[in-house]
Parts: sequence; structure tokens; C-alpha cells
Amino acid sequence: MKLLVYHQIDLPLINLGFELRANGKQSNEIRDIILKEYESLGIGIPTSKKRWHLVSKVVFNDNSTAEHILRFWNAIDEQERDELCICASLSAFPILNQVLDTVIQFNGIRGSVSQKEIRNRISKIHGARPSVKQTVQKCLQSLHKWNVIHSPKLGFYVPRDPVICTPIVGSTAIASQLQHSLSDGIRIENIDSKSPLSIWDFSSYYPDELHCVKLRVGAQGKEYVLNS
Repeated sequence: MKLLVYHQIDLPLINLGFELRANGKQSNEIRDIILKEYESLGIGIPTSKKRWHLVSKVVFNDNSTAEHILRFWNAIDEQERDELCICASLSAFPILNQVLDTVIQFNGIRGSVSQKEIRNRISKIHGARPSVKQTVQKCLQSLHKWNVIHSPKLGFYVPRDPVICTPIVGSTAIASQLQHSLSDGIRIENIDSKSPLSIWDFSSYYPDELHCVKLRVGAQGKEYVLNS
């Protein structure tokens, strides 16, 4: 798998990208606006173009997660928008999802997890290359900046407390994880297990018929699946 995360992923500009796209702006217009935002932040070329590349991978990702976000963007509040941008980023960058999964898995075993332990686990998947080390660092910086993970002490990380999810956020979160799943469904009893979904509280979640996820009852029990 190609590793794409060589810079911090800018959630506010992903939010801006979806806002512009939901309101009819074309890709070249969105690119120009966001590059100007980078310029206003004092980030020059070519760094701004590289960071725009990451933003564009999320905003223009052709999958059910991005489609769902665009469909409901103008009907949700700012907090929901931030959560949907997190879902979209986890969907767009599998290695970002793996880094978050590692933080959650190790937190369940021993509490906080060190950056070295995270890097070692990801290196077992993708190989011990310098690019992997850099990618893990940028993924951790991004997740920490978004308050998805916290650092109780330097170089150690824990996941945030679960955030109660609305039907739109819950469906988008499930869809983002199904993008990385070998199965076509996620069992209900596993929804709050030690996985990236555990950063959300699904205790009052139930998908609406308009959402991209539906409930299926099969031989393995009740599952959430993508709505075809």
C-alpha cells in the first residue's frame, strides 16, 4: 500500500473543502481557495501543495463515506462536521486508521502506548522503512491535533473518551470502517469493541433509512452493512 501521509493532515481545511464542494464549487476553485488559506498561514510552496494533496485525497475520495458527507453537509452542525471529517480521513488513509487502531488496542492492554510501540506495529505491516517512521509521526500529530488521541506524557498516547454520535455521524463512522474490512458487515455486539469505532459512543445510535448504513439480520446475528 502506498504511504501518503508525509505531512500533517489539516482537518479545518478538509472541513472547508467539503463546505465548498457541498455548495457547488469545482475542484480547481477549491484548490485555489485552500492554497490561499495555506499562504495566509505562512506555509509556502511546495509544502502547501503537498498538504493540499492530502486534503484533496479526503475531500474528493470517491466512496460511500464522502458521498454521505456531501449529502448531509448542509443539514448538520459544526461539531458533526468535524466528526464527519475525521471519518472521511480514516476512510481515505488506511494507515491513519491503523495508527488509531494501534493506540486503541494497546490502550486496552496496558493504558497508554508509546510512539515506538506504534511504529513497531505499523512497521510489521508495511516494512521498517524511513517513510513508515515519518508517516506514523505525522498520523499521530494529526490525530493529536484533532483531539482524537491525547498525550498524558511525552511520546505516549491514549484515545479520547467516546463522543456520543448522532445517526449521521454513526452511519458515516461505520461506513469508514467497512472501507477497510474484509467483511461486508460489522456485528452490533462488536461496535464498541477495541477498534477505531470506540472513539464514538453508539449507545443511542440507530441508522435512519436515508443513511448509508442499514441493519441486517443474518446467520451471524445483527450487523450493520452498507446500504446498497
